[in-house]
Amino acid sequence: MNTAIKLCGLNDLESVRTAAACRADAVGFVFYPPSPRAVDLTQVMGFQSVLPPFVTRVGLVVDPDVAFVQGLIESRCLDVIQFHGRETGHFCEQFRFPYLKALPAHPEVARADYWIKKQAEYPNAKAFLLDTPDTGLKGGTGQTFDWQHWPASAPKPLILSGGLTFDNVVQAISATRPYAVDLSSGIESQRGQKCQKKMAAFVAKVRSIDG
Repeated sequence: MNTAIKLCGLNDLESVRTAAACRADAVGFVFYPPSPRAVDLTQVMGFQSVLPPFVTRVGLVVDPDVAFVQGLIESRCLDVIQFHGRETGHFCEQFRFPYLKALPAHPEVARADYWIKKQAEYPNAKAFLLDTPDTGLKGGTGQTFDWQHWPASAPKPLILSGGLTFDNVVQAISATRPYAVDLSSGIESQRGQKCQKKMAAFVAKVRSIDG
């Protein structure tokens, strides 16, 4: 099975256009104002014209209120919500909208009983995203975690995030065999600004691994 690719933290039209041209499977927009990659709904509505069909549009939120999430859903600019904070299962489930749940990759994620609990808490999550634990950084850390913690099995597709780059993605995929990889800081020329050459190179590298 080919590894799906999500390019996250896109905040300008050219980056969105490049992600589409690279044939990324998903694009991510960060609706979290403290992030240097943050966007608002007006910007994301403007990106729609360069997105072809079958590219999944993901909106990343961190501990939002109900009204904010409902506004994103009603905009029809997104296909999936990515809850990247401490949202409970009850909070995520109430919208009856496709969602991903980000989880910190603590060592316990390797245990089968951990996933029994998470499946019960987030029964309708489309996938779980594992990112590096860091209490000081929200919405993505840009740092790798110990891939030896990667679970042997889980009840949902697993997305690998945290510090992925052109240089380490082969090792990362070989070690974890994820459903998808999620990249943000590793395709930037500087913090918060995407590099079109890095985006294209990263996607091509993942595709070459699958090939």
